[in-house]
Amino acid sequence: MEVLMDFFSSTRGLRQGDPLSPYLFIIIMDMFNELLNHRALHSEFTFHPKCKELGIANVCFADDTFILYGAFGKTIEIVNNALKDFSEWYGLKPNLDKSTMYIARLELSRAQGLSSKMGIAMGSLPVKYRGMTLITKQLTYGDCRPLNEGITKKIEEWGNHHLSFAGMFVLINSVVFGKENYWCQSIYLHVVFIKKIEQIVRCFLWKGEAHGSYMPKVSWKNVAMGEKRRWIGYKRLEDLESSLYGISYVGPLQ
Repeated sequence: MEVLMDFFSSTRGLRQGDPLSPYLFIIIMDMFNELLNHRALHSEFTFHPKCKELGIANVCFADDTFILYGAFGKTIEIVNNALKDFSEWYGLKPNLDKSTMYIARLELSRAQGLSSKMGIAMGSLPVKYRGMTLITKQLTYGDCRPLNEGITKKIEEWGNHHLSFAGMFVLINSVVFGKENYWCQSIYLHVVFIKKIEQIVRCFLWKGEAHGSYMPKVSWKNVAMGEKRRWIGYKRLEDLESSLYGISYVGPLQ
């Protein structure tokens, strides 16, 4: 009986889209988490002020990694060494051209020095990630503007196709509601913004355009009644947000 006891080299790598790729990537990134967390806890690593109590040094989402730290002491050197060792051990190197460093509450000259030392370009706050604005406070109406512009652009495109009433409602419930649902799962939308979105949707449903005056054929309250009244059942954004907000903040059941 032969047992492999040492490292063995592979004849070829995995192609992009291979079924094993996601699992191997998760395993390898878990090793990076352990590597960075170990060095953060057993060295002069300075945690980010908001992450110190929880001991969080990095966060991974999909194929992106966020490294969070305070720019003091030997922290930059510790992070650089961790990335270097990880690249040598596992063959994965961070793409510095696609990486960005966000620095707050530091003088510009010092921030530029840290950026040069890491070899990563500086970005400006607030930052968007996967279409969402990453901030630590409640969003203002201005922060929600990209969603407003995206929905308005879609409706303007649909208005050129002379859609039927049923077709317009299918698009509202699938595309527009899908965008709203995506945002509501992550953030609590401003009440003024909610009313603005519903105003655009109402105008499109009764007029076929994103803006302008119109004469509603049915009260909007009845439109949003749902399937119990055998009506078209538009899901009100305000009700959706309230339900998701409640789910997000409910505690564990005893």
